[in-house]
Amino acid sequence: MDKFEDECLKEKTITKPAGAKKFSTEAEKNNKVHLLVSNSDYFLNDLEFVLQNGFSSLIYILGFYAMEHRANAFIAKNGFEIKDHTCTKIFLSNLGKKELATMLQKAADQRTNHYRMNLDDKNPNSAKEFYEKTVKKFVEEIDRLIKEE
Repeated sequence: MDKFEDECLKEKTITKPAGAKKFSTEAEKNNKVHLLVSNSDYFLNDLEFVLQNGFSSLIYILGFYAMEHRANAFIAKNGFEIKDHTCTKIFLSNLGKKELATMLQKAADQRTNHYRMNLDDKNPNSAKEFYEKTVKKFVEEIDRLIKEE
């Protein structure tokens, strides 16, 4: 019980590392953009599969990660690697993309509710609506921004 008390019951002061870093080379930046878009596509492919097969609660989890990876690809295109979820939303807001930051936060909230099984919404169409109105819209807008860079 001593280890449990030490590790779990006592308050600690934690030093948190930086939530973002600048890329040191153009190649590093480009590789990260490619990787993050690929990761986002991976989540989108899984999302479409589960949507077609009726696993609606997974839509919120996969949708959030598809959105976050896509947003982080855009941020990487701007020269930064994100290491903390909060920094993604801050970066988007600082660029004047407050609506995208808000969409990402709402998706994060829905994801949290679904993986903690706080399922307030029993409507099976809500997952499809989340995909259509939030995930797809967000990804399309981020892809447009990436192409503009």
